[in-house]
Amino acid sequence: MKSCAIFIALLTLFCQGVSFISGRSTGNHNRSNKYGQTDGNDTRGYISIDCGNTEGDSTYYQSDAAFIDTGVNKEISPDLLPYMPPSYCRTVRRFPDGERNCYTLKPLNGRDNSYLIRAHFMYGNYDGQNRAPVFNVYVGVSFWGKVMPVSPFMEFVLEIIHKPSTDFIYICLVDIGQGTPFISALLLRPLNNSTYVSDLGSLRTIMRLSTDRVASVSQTAQIPSYSEDKYGRIWPPLPPIASSPSEGWEVFSTSTDLSHLKNDAYEVPLSILKGGIRPSGSNHSFTFNLPGIGQGIHPSFIFSIYWHFAETQKLDANESRELNIFASNNFDSGPITLKYMEAVTVVAPAINIGPDSVLWFTINQTNDSSLPPILNAFEIYAVTKLSHAATNQHDVNAIMDVKTQYYKLLNGWHGDPCLPAAPWNGVNCSDSNSDSPRITSLNLASRGLTGEILPALSSLTSLSYLNLSHNELTGTVPEFLAKLPSLIIIDLRENKLSGSVPTELMEKARSGSLSLSLDGNPDLCTMDVCMKKSKKLTEKHMVWVSLVAFVFLALVLLAVAVFCFYRWKRKAGSTTAPQSVLHGGDGMESKNRKFSYSEVMNMTNKLQTIIGKGGFGTVYHGCLKDGTEVAIKILKGSSIMNVQSFRTEAELLMRVHHRSLVSLVGYCDERCTMALIYEYMANGNLQEHLSGERTRTLGWKERLQISIDAAEGLEYLHCGCKPAVIHRDLKTANILLDHRVRAKLADFGISRIFSTESATHISTDHVAGTPGYLAPE
Repeated sequence: MKSCAIFIALLTLFCQGVSFISGRSTGNHNRSNKYGQTDGNDTRGYISIDCGNTEGDSTYYQSDAAFIDTGVNKEISPDLLPYMPPSYCRTVRRFPDGERNCYTLKPLNGRDNSYLIRAHFMYGNYDGQNRAPVFNVYVGVSFWGKVMPVSPFMEFVLEIIHKPSTDFIYICLVDIGQGTPFISALLLRPLNNSTYVSDLGSLRTIMRLSTDRVASVSQTAQIPSYSEDKYGRIWPPLPPIASSPSEGWEVFSTSTDLSHLKNDAYEVPLSILKGGIRPSGSNHSFTFNLPGIGQGIHPSFIFSIYWHFAETQKLDANESRELNIFASNNFDSGPITLKYMEAVTVVAPAINIGPDSVLWFTINQTNDSSLPPILNAFEIYAVTKLSHAATNQHDVNAIMDVKTQYYKLLNGWHGDPCLPAAPWNGVNCSDSNSDSPRITSLNLASRGLTGEILPALSSLTSLSYLNLSHNELTGTVPEFLAKLPSLIIIDLRENKLSGSVPTELMEKARSGSLSLSLDGNPDLCTMDVCMKKSKKLTEKHMVWVSLVAFVFLALVLLAVAVFCFYRWKRKAGSTTAPQSVLHGGDGMESKNRKFSYSEVMNMTNKLQTIIGKGGFGTVYHGCLKDGTEVAIKILKGSSIMNVQSFRTEAELLMRVHHRSLVSLVGYCDERCTMALIYEYMANGNLQEHLSGERTRTLGWKERLQISIDAAEGLEYLHCGCKPAVIHRDLKTANILLDHRVRAKLADFGISRIFSTESATHISTDHVAGTPGYLAPE
């Protein structure tokens, strides 16, 4: 059995992604490829970045300005331009500052989808030193590869197939002290998720060869690309060292029109499938030996191989082409029959070889085949486990909020906060050898920060050192700083903070458990007298709030009495009782309905946001399918009547409509859960405004209007409804305010409904909910 031996030097060339540029080797690079993008392909989700180019190419490439804000743009040496390097290699972005610099890519398809990512590096003697740097490249926080350009004239390429677990992909260049990192181009292509599947990790490209032709000696390392490859894959030809007839195989090609060929999910370009190799002479097989893979080419010892076939020869009735593939680690594909004008890909997903073993494969003609085997192309990938733990997600979310607030002031904050290599400038992290690292120190001194101290810092629970000194921060010192369990040093000097320092924070400082620096904040009071003064002001404020609440409630009751007396006088002179909505209904009624338990869970996002609690139950914020905001009250078990009574009362009350009553949108009585769905009142309840819980102060005109609205609502319940409804629990907490600060009564829907003819039999000994005003009538 003859073999095709590809030597170590050649393997090094392809496996490390080096390509040589020459005057005749770049025809497919210059303009027409966009790394495989043409007008005929679906280019949605493509990312093609010409690094260091401030303007980009409006047709094919884009500038990298939107993907990174560090680095310096440079042009390669003019001495190389006569050699016609690819357009994307004529500029570079170099990174003289910082140990790591990261590009941020946001693929259109988001997380958990497969992408081909390729990075191009051509030194081009841009700095005139004739000494190409060496540095590391990471995907996220995990090592991807080391860039080691052979010479200024050689293009170095790293390629990987990666499925990210987040919506962002960070490509980071890390300085290892052997020259300034740089990059020429960066490409991302979305893949078909049914292809290149690996459960063991990402796939780093080791080799991809088209067997339909052999490169000439002068083009040994050329790597042409193909505009028709929608995934931007590069298909180099067979090396010249493998072209000897003594190797036992020969190259073939066909002129057959392949436009009707049935391609598979891998969609290898038709130009690749037009030819390939087959055994020569009387041979029935051919072998590829790939020495060195696993020893110096890549540290991985698990490889995936993809063989691509297409039968382009029309076979006679008595002819067939059946083959079998054998490879390292006892891989056996079993018999594979090729069909005319159909492409097929055979995959060896995980071939495990030892560090001293040789990766090889043999393609045999089976005993049942009348024709020898063929091979159109093949790909070899190293399984790369990108398993390094990223920074704790809670810390990431918090520090990202800080970054968003101060984006223009925090250049270089890209990628993971802690990894790889050095963390962000001003950030220190815990040891990352095992668990996800935590942010332990944050130094944002002298960064020009403005506004209040961000609440997002409260989520950095492992923070031990916080320095926000020498900025323009305003507002008060937040109480959450005293709640951070690991915080032992806080430096807030030279800001514009005001008010008093939280008592708990001062007590920690006095006990020695916390180092607190506050000098240079002239409006900030740290003396005990401030604490006492603040306490006295709070007590005085509560007295005034109580007095105002009492006066306001008295006004409401007076207004109710006046309206009821007026209504009673008007009814005494009339022989026709007022028409109640309960006997008719209007257009609103069509929107009221019964909701299922699952609908209640969906509209509240599984009871996520509590907006109130009371004697009847807890109130949650929610949204209907059309986006209408609602308030959902889940009744307590002790508040619930029997199901039939609840249903009857809810359906009756859904027909009560008045501008001064909170509308009941619907109800739920499923799975032992009884809930009432009300319209949402944007300005909360009156009690919050009177007690100072809300910052907005009600004017006297607004207070008077609220009194009138409440009185009208109560008068309607008592006199305008048939049967009449007694509220039973009137208090400021049940007077809600809409976006116009108009008042509406709430919680009347949980009161008992009674007939006016039997009003004397109503029992008021037990009133549900919390104590409130009960009308004497």
